[in-house]
Amino acid sequence: MAKKKLELFRVLYTEANENLIDEIYDYYSSQQPVPSSLKTRLTMATDGVNLEKLKQVAQNGISEEHLMYVGMCDGKIVSTFTHMYKPVSNEMYLYECNTHDSMQGQGLGTKFYKEIAEDIFNNFEVLDICADAITAAGRKLLEKLEFLPNTKPFSYGGNAILYSPNIEHPKLYIRLETLMDVCPTRDFTNSPNVDRYNQMLKALIYSHTYVEADALQFFKCVHVAYMKATAQKALKKAPTAPLAVPVPPATMQEFNFGGQVFKFNLSPSLDMGAPCMEDYDPTEGEIAENLKKLEQVKNLQRK
Repeated sequence: MAKKKLELFRVLYTEANENLIDEIYDYYSSQQPVPSSLKTRLTMATDGVNLEKLKQVAQNGISEEHLMYVGMCDGKIVSTFTHMYKPVSNEMYLYECNTHDSMQGQGLGTKFYKEIAEDIFNNFEVLDICADAITAAGRKLLEKLEFLPNTKPFSYGGNAILYSPNIEHPKLYIRLETLMDVCPTRDFTNSPNVDRYNQMLKALIYSHTYVEADALQFFKCVHVAYMKATAQKALKKAPTAPLAVPVPPATMQEFNFGGQVFKFNLSPSLDMGAPCMEDYDPTEGEIAENLKKLEQVKNLQRK
């Protein structure tokens, strides 16, 4: 069997690219060969993507999605992977992934996303990629990509996370049921590679190097700080509102875990997205929604 030719393109969610994105979905649905004119536009869009432009889209974008990766095989668009860029936590959130029915079962989605992850870590200075496994097929894909349960406190959320191979992270091995009790918005029910995670945790317990209380305390401290930073950003956008609270200037906070000091820039001026780790309810006012988030922070601190 001849080896399939795989190509990858990047497209930002800007007003200038709206027609291009519509065409991408049209050709994805129809599985018609991509004309040379569209491929040229995809190439130009890819060349126009950089970190600075991605930050601008995350701040002033036209939708929740910020960056799309387009997978082409044998001249047809067979995969789309859309992402949200989260500046506060410096990570990508895998928002949606699609591989056409006619191309499933061949490992193309996994191969494409391995290339996408490499591209993301090489070009956008992100710490990690997080995602939610919603379906069994989605969980299977994340398992193949070696996503693990997301126990990172300084994160947009998601029940799975792919750590960057380039950056050292604090490894927070906390029992998942404990973490779900402390932080109910982390739901590991459909998380990939739970057995693998539990095996690593068991190995730590048997080696007498595991202190859950320390790991949990570190998680709570950093998680509270991150929730404050994301909530206060939205409050700052309406300073004249009667319920608004003062927003402190950017601060650098240090947390000690396992003998290592981790520094986080908790500037509330970065993240323009919805409050972290909670589905945003558009029926509620932004100020009320984020005041509720700050109240949740207080409740978490009391635990």
